[in-house]
Amino acid sequence: MNEALILGLQEYLERQLGSSELAQFYTDALWQLALPWKESAPSPRKANLIMAFAFGQRRDLNGNALPDPIVSPRLKRLLHETASTLKCNRGYVQWEIAEANGPPIPAEMKVIRPRLNPEDATPTYLSTEDICTAAAEDVVDPKSLTVCVLSHRHHAWRCVRAVRSFGFQAWAPYEDLPDQYDGASSQPWCRSGEQYIIHDLISRLRWFRPGRQGGP
Repeated sequence: MNEALILGLQEYLERQLGSSELAQFYTDALWQLALPWKESAPSPRKANLIMAFAFGQRRDLNGNALPDPIVSPRLKRLLHETASTLKCNRGYVQWEIAEANGPPIPAEMKVIRPRLNPEDATPTYLSTEDICTAAAEDVVDPKSLTVCVLSHRHHAWRCVRAVRSFGFQAWAPYEDLPDQYDGASSQPWCRSGEQYIIHDLISRLRWFRPGRQGGP
C-alpha cells in the first residue's frame, strides 16, 4: 500500500511540476518528514536517560513566563510514572515541566532553563534542539545511551528525530503522551492542533536537504 501511495504521489507531482527530478525530491520530503507523526516500530520500553520537552507556556501580568496549566502538569505526572516504570531517575527536563503543579521531579534530573540575553537579561527562546544540546554536552558518550522522550503527542516524532541527530538512541511512548492544547498559550502555535501541525511541518521541511541524514 505504501509503495502504491508513493508512486501515485510522485506521478501526481510530476504532472503538476513538469519535472520528474523535482517530483522525486518533493515526494521524498513529504514521505520522510511531512507525513509521519509516530513510528511504526514497537518501542523498546527501556531507557537509561529521560528527556522531557515542554509545550507552550503562559505569561503573567508583568510578561514573565509561567508553565502552562494544560500540558506541563500532565507531562510532569508522566515523567514520574515513566521514571518509576523504567527505574530511571537520570534525565533532562525543560523548566516548564519541572515547575508545573505536582511533586518535585527526581533530584538526579537536571532542569534546562533558557539562557539570558547579555544585553537586557531577557531569556532567549529555548528550542527543541537547545534541550538536546544541553544533554549532549553533559554526557560522555551519547551513543551509549537510550533516551525515553516525553513531550506533547504531536511534537514527539520531531523530538525523537532531534535527539537521535545528537547521537543518542531514542524512542517515545506515543500512546501515553498528552495531546491537549492550551487555547491561552502565549505561543500561538501551541493553541490548537490546526496551528501546531503547520508549525511543525514548517520546522521539518526547513530542515530537509537532499541526502541529509539525522533529524530535524
